[in-house]
Amino acid sequence: MDAILVTAVSAITSLAVSLITLYVGGLQRRRDIERARQAEIQRGYLNPLRFHTSEVHHRLDEILRAVEADDDDRRRALDAVETPADVSTKPAEWLTGHGCYLTSTVYLTVCLFCWIERVRREIPYLRLQGKDDTVLTGLLLQVQRAFLKDLGVYYVLQTSIGEDMWFQDEGRLYTYREFCQRLSDPDTRIWFDRAFLYFLETARNQKIDRVSEAVEATRVLGSFLDNVVAGGSSLNRSQNHALA
Repeated sequence: MDAILVTAVSAITSLAVSLITLYVGGLQRRRDIERARQAEIQRGYLNPLRFHTSEVHHRLDEILRAVEADDDDRRRALDAVETPADVSTKPAEWLTGHGCYLTSTVYLTVCLFCWIERVRREIPYLRLQGKDDTVLTGLLLQVQRAFLKDLGVYYVLQTSIGEDMWFQDEGRLYTYREFCQRLSDPDTRIWFDRAFLYFLETARNQKIDRVSEAVEATRVLGSFLDNVVAGGSSLNRSQNHALA
Protein backbone atom coordinates (compact mmCIF):
# COMPACT_ATOMS: atom_id res chain seq x y z
CA MET A 1 0.00 0.00 0.00
CA ASP A 2 2.81 2.40 0.94
CA ALA A 3 4.59 1.59 -2.29
CA ILE A 4 1.46 2.39 -4.30
CA LEU A 5 1.05 5.69 -2.43
CA VAL A 6 4.67 6.62 -2.99
CA THR A 7 4.36 5.79 -6.67
CA ALA A 8 1.18 7.88 -6.99
CA VAL A 9 2.71 10.86 -5.19
CA SER A 10 5.81 10.57 -7.35
CA ALA A 11 3.72 10.47 -10.52
CA ILE A 12 1.64 13.48 -9.46
CA THR A 13 4.77 15.41 -8.50
CA SER A 14 6.41 14.58 -11.80
CA LEU A 15 3.29 15.69 -13.70
CA ALA A 16 3.11 18.93 -11.72
CA VAL A 17 6.77 19.67 -12.38
CA SER A 18 6.26 18.97 -16.08
CA LEU A 19 3.22 21.26 -16.25
CA ILE A 20 5.03 24.04 -14.39
CA THR A 21 8.04 23.65 -16.66
CA LEU A 22 5.82 23.86 -19.74
CA TYR A 23 4.02 26.91 -18.34
CA VAL A 24 7.23 28.71 -17.43
CA GLY A 25 8.78 27.80 -20.77
CA GLY A 26 5.70 29.06 -22.61
CA LEU A 27 5.70 32.26 -20.58
CA GLN A 28 9.39 32.81 -21.36
CA ARG A 29 8.77 32.20 -25.06
CA ARG A 30 5.92 34.73 -25.05
CA ARG A 31 8.17 37.24 -23.31
CA ASP A 32 10.92 36.60 -25.87
CA ILE A 33 8.44 37.09 -28.71
CA GLU A 34 7.17 40.32 -27.15
CA ARG A 35 10.72 41.61 -26.65
CA ALA A 36 11.53 40.78 -30.26
CA ARG A 37 8.35 42.54 -31.41
CA GLN A 38 9.16 45.64 -29.37
CA ALA A 39 12.71 45.63 -30.74
CA GLU A 40 11.31 45.46 -34.29
CA ILE A 41 8.92 48.35 -33.58
CA GLN A 42 11.78 50.39 -32.19
CA ARG A 43 14.19 49.54 -35.00
CA GLY A 44 11.68 49.76 -37.84
CA TYR A 45 9.57 52.74 -36.80
CA LEU A 46 10.42 54.61 -33.61
CA ASN A 47 14.17 54.98 -34.15
CA PRO A 48 13.79 56.46 -37.67
CA LEU A 49 11.01 58.76 -36.45
CA ARG A 50 13.18 59.83 -33.53
CA PHE A 51 16.16 60.52 -35.80
CA HIS A 52 14.22 62.62 -38.29
CA THR A 53 12.37 64.48 -35.53
CA SER A 54 15.74 65.42 -34.04
CA GLU A 55 17.11 66.54 -37.42
CA VAL A 56 14.13 68.78 -38.13
CA HIS A 57 14.01 70.14 -34.58
CA HIS A 58 17.62 71.28 -34.74
CA ARG A 59 17.28 72.76 -38.23
CA LEU A 60 14.10 74.66 -37.26
CA ASP A 61 15.69 75.91 -34.06
CA GLU A 62 18.75 77.01 -36.01
CA ILE A 63 16.59 78.88 -38.54
CA LEU A 64 14.46 80.51 -35.85
CA ARG A 65 17.54 81.74 -34.01
CA ALA A 66 19.00 83.10 -37.24
CA VAL A 67 15.84 85.01 -38.12
CA GLU A 68 15.46 86.42 -34.61
CA ALA A 69 19.14 87.43 -34.51
CA ASP A 70 19.08 88.97 -38.02
CA ASP A 71 21.73 86.51 -39.20
CA ASP A 72 21.82 87.76 -42.78
CA ASP A 73 24.11 85.02 -44.09
CA ARG A 74 21.85 82.22 -42.97
CA ARG A 75 18.68 84.06 -43.93
CA ARG A 76 20.02 84.71 -47.43
CA ALA A 77 20.97 81.04 -47.73
CA LEU A 78 17.39 80.11 -46.85
CA ASP A 79 15.85 82.80 -49.07
CA ALA A 80 17.59 81.37 -52.11
CA VAL A 81 14.84 81.76 -54.74
CA GLU A 82 12.02 84.18 -55.43
CA THR A 83 9.37 81.46 -55.80
CA PRO A 84 9.31 77.64 -55.42
CA ALA A 85 8.88 77.32 -59.19
CA ASP A 86 12.39 78.70 -59.65
CA VAL A 87 13.85 75.56 -58.06
CA SER A 88 13.08 73.52 -61.18
CA THR A 89 15.28 75.83 -63.25
CA LYS A 90 18.36 75.40 -61.09
CA PRO A 91 21.35 73.21 -62.03
CA ALA A 92 22.94 70.59 -59.79
CA GLU A 93 25.65 73.09 -58.82
CA TRP A 94 23.01 75.30 -57.23
CA LEU A 95 21.36 72.39 -55.38
CA THR A 96 24.73 71.42 -53.91
CA GLY A 97 25.87 75.01 -53.39
CA HIS A 98 23.94 78.23 -52.84
CA GLY A 99 20.55 76.50 -52.84
CA CYS A 100 21.54 73.60 -50.61
CA TYR A 101 20.48 75.17 -47.30
CA LEU A 102 16.93 75.82 -48.51
CA THR A 103 16.61 72.56 -50.43
CA SER A 104 18.13 70.42 -47.68
CA THR A 105 15.85 72.06 -45.12
CA VAL A 106 12.85 71.09 -47.21
CA TYR A 107 14.32 67.62 -47.69
CA LEU A 108 14.77 67.05 -43.95
CA THR A 109 11.21 68.24 -43.35
CA VAL A 110 9.58 66.04 -45.97
CA CYS A 111 11.57 63.05 -44.68
CA LEU A 112 9.93 63.70 -41.31
CA PHE A 113 6.54 63.88 -43.04
CA CYS A 114 7.30 60.46 -44.48
CA TRP A 115 8.04 58.88 -41.12
CA ILE A 116 5.08 60.57 -39.47
CA GLU A 117 2.85 59.07 -42.14
CA ARG A 118 4.41 55.62 -41.87
CA VAL A 119 4.14 55.53 -38.08
CA ARG A 120 0.65 57.04 -38.08
CA ARG A 121 -0.58 54.29 -40.41
CA GLU A 122 1.00 51.57 -38.29
CA ILE A 123 -0.04 52.82 -34.84
CA PRO A 124 -3.10 50.48 -34.65
CA TYR A 125 -0.72 47.53 -35.09
CA LEU A 126 2.27 48.75 -33.06
CA ARG A 127 0.57 48.30 -29.65
CA LEU A 128 2.97 50.40 -27.62
CA GLN A 129 3.02 50.05 -23.85
CA GLY A 130 0.28 51.61 -21.76
CA LYS A 131 -1.18 54.72 -23.36
CA ASP A 132 1.96 55.48 -25.36
CA ASP A 133 0.24 54.88 -28.69
CA THR A 134 -2.47 57.44 -27.85
CA VAL A 135 0.14 59.95 -26.67
CA LEU A 136 2.20 59.38 -29.81
CA THR A 137 -0.81 60.00 -32.04
CA GLY A 138 -1.44 63.32 -30.34
CA LEU A 139 2.19 64.42 -30.57
CA LEU A 140 2.39 63.56 -34.27
CA LEU A 141 -0.72 65.65 -34.84
CA GLN A 142 0.84 68.59 -32.97
CA VAL A 143 3.82 68.53 -35.32
CA GLN A 144 1.56 68.35 -38.35
CA ARG A 145 -0.55 71.23 -37.06
CA ALA A 146 2.56 73.39 -36.61
CA PHE A 147 3.45 72.95 -40.28
CA LEU A 148 -0.20 73.45 -41.29
CA LYS A 149 -0.64 76.70 -39.33
CA ASP A 150 -1.17 80.00 -41.19
CA LEU A 151 -1.59 78.36 -44.60
CA GLY A 152 1.64 76.41 -44.32
CA VAL A 153 1.90 72.86 -45.65
CA TYR A 154 -1.67 71.59 -45.86
CA TYR A 155 -2.48 68.45 -43.90
CA VAL A 156 -3.39 66.34 -46.93
CA LEU A 157 -0.24 67.55 -48.69
CA GLN A 158 1.88 66.44 -45.74
CA THR A 159 0.36 62.98 -46.05
CA SER A 160 0.83 62.90 -49.83
CA ILE A 161 4.41 64.16 -49.56
CA GLY A 162 5.14 61.56 -46.89
CA GLU A 163 3.94 58.77 -49.16
CA ASP A 164 5.82 60.27 -52.12
CA MET A 165 9.16 60.29 -50.29
CA TRP A 166 9.17 56.50 -49.76
CA PHE A 167 10.94 54.43 -52.40
CA GLN A 168 8.57 51.48 -52.22
CA ASP A 169 10.59 49.13 -54.42
CA GLU A 170 13.61 49.38 -52.12
CA GLY A 171 11.85 50.11 -48.84
CA ARG A 172 13.69 53.36 -48.08
CA LEU A 173 13.53 57.13 -48.26
CA TYR A 174 14.64 58.92 -51.39
CA THR A 175 18.16 60.26 -50.99
CA TYR A 176 18.87 63.99 -51.18
CA ARG A 177 20.29 63.55 -54.67
CA GLU A 178 17.22 61.63 -55.84
CA PHE A 179 14.98 64.26 -54.28
CA CYS A 180 16.84 67.03 -56.10
CA GLN A 181 16.56 65.16 -59.40
CA ARG A 182 12.79 64.93 -58.93
CA LEU A 183 12.57 68.69 -58.35
CA SER A 184 13.79 69.35 -61.89
CA ASP A 185 10.38 68.17 -63.14
CA PRO A 186 7.84 70.97 -62.52
CA ASP A 187 4.99 68.46 -62.39
CA THR A 188 6.71 66.68 -59.51
CA ARG A 189 8.13 69.76 -57.81
CA ILE A 190 4.75 71.44 -57.50
CA TRP A 191 3.74 68.91 -54.83
CA PHE A 192 6.58 70.20 -52.66
CA ASP A 193 5.91 73.90 -53.28
CA ARG A 194 4.11 74.52 -49.99
CA ALA A 195 7.12 73.19 -48.07
CA PHE A 196 9.47 75.48 -50.01
CA LEU A 197 7.12 78.42 -49.48
CA TYR A 198 6.98 77.68 -45.73
CA PHE A 199 10.71 78.26 -45.43
CA LEU A 200 10.89 81.14 -47.91
CA GLU A 201 8.32 82.97 -45.81
CA THR A 202 10.30 82.12 -42.69
CA ALA A 203 13.48 83.58 -44.21
CA ARG A 204 11.50 86.77 -44.89
CA ASN A 205 10.47 86.95 -41.23
CA GLN A 206 6.86 86.05 -41.98
CA LYS A 207 4.59 83.82 -39.86
CA ILE A 208 7.35 83.14 -37.35
CA ASP A 209 4.92 81.95 -34.67
CA ARG A 210 4.29 78.74 -36.57
CA VAL A 211 8.03 78.02 -36.68
CA SER A 212 8.25 78.52 -32.91
CA GLU A 213 5.33 76.13 -32.56
CA ALA A 214 7.06 73.58 -34.80
CA VAL A 215 10.27 73.84 -32.74
CA GLU A 216 8.31 73.14 -29.57
CA ALA A 217 6.21 70.34 -31.12
CA THR A 218 9.30 68.53 -32.42
CA ARG A 219 11.01 69.02 -29.04
CA VAL A 220 8.11 67.40 -27.19
CA LEU A 221 7.84 64.55 -29.72
CA GLY A 222 11.61 63.98 -29.60
CA SER A 223 11.63 63.88 -25.79
CA PHE A 224 8.74 61.41 -25.78
CA LEU A 225 10.53 59.14 -28.25
CA ASP A 226 13.72 59.36 -26.18
CA ASN A 227 11.78 58.00 -23.21
CA VAL A 228 10.02 55.28 -25.21
CA VAL A 229 13.22 53.88 -26.72
CA ALA A 230 15.12 54.40 -23.43
CA GLY A 231 17.99 56.14 -25.16
CA GLY A 232 19.88 59.32 -24.43
CA SER A 233 18.51 62.70 -25.38
CA SER A 234 18.43 63.12 -29.15
CA LEU A 235 17.86 66.86 -28.72
CA ASN A 236 20.87 67.63 -26.55
CA ARG A 237 23.19 68.70 -29.31
CA SER A 238 25.24 71.75 -30.12
CA GLN A 239 23.36 74.42 -32.01
CA ASN A 240 26.47 75.31 -34.06
CA HIS A 241 25.63 73.65 -37.37
CA ALA A 242 26.96 74.20 -40.85
CA LEU A 243 24.68 76.00 -43.26
CA ALA A 244 23.60 72.79 -45.01
